[in-house]
Amino acid sequence: MKRLLALFAGFLSLNAGAGVDIKHDEFIFKLGGDWVVVPSNDKEQFSFESKSKKTSVVLSVMTGMSIPKERLVELGEKLMETRLKNERELRKGQLIQFGDKWVKLRESKDVAEIAYAGRDKNGTIFRFFGFVTERKVLSFWVATTTADNEFSKRVFDECYKGLKFYVP
Repeated sequence: MKRLLALFAGFLSLNAGAGVDIKHDEFIFKLGGDWVVVPSNDKEQFSFESKSKKTSVVLSVMTGMSIPKERLVELGEKLMETRLKNERELRKGQLIQFGDKWVKLRESKDVAEIAYAGRDKNGTIFRFFGFVTERKVLSFWVATTTADNEFSKRVFDECYKGLKFYVP
């Protein structure tokens, strides 16, 4: 019995720091806590969720592109347009309120950044951050079921800190 209890205690301590630790050719994503991977058949999309934070994260990457630097912002704007259309279609018939939306080129001129935030009438706050480089498009979407915008921001920031991606 003592041996079984010791084994169980060891199992709990191993899982105390459980979470997500993804090492991909294009990015690294790491989160501690109760984050778990949600299985997907799409090799370019990675989904995660945290029950304690009532949050879902979808990280996707499209690779093998050849985008001229002078078109990064243009493609970022098209990505924004497509994403906003998808948000509306996902919540068809619902009132959606969008906050800040922007597309800008980093000072290094090798990455266009895309961002927006919004909320729906069902109590979900969602935030999107995307990157367009010469070789890839990386999308980072976080949705939290909460009316607390500050909580949603903290969770987004925590998730974003866990993401490192490679340019180009």
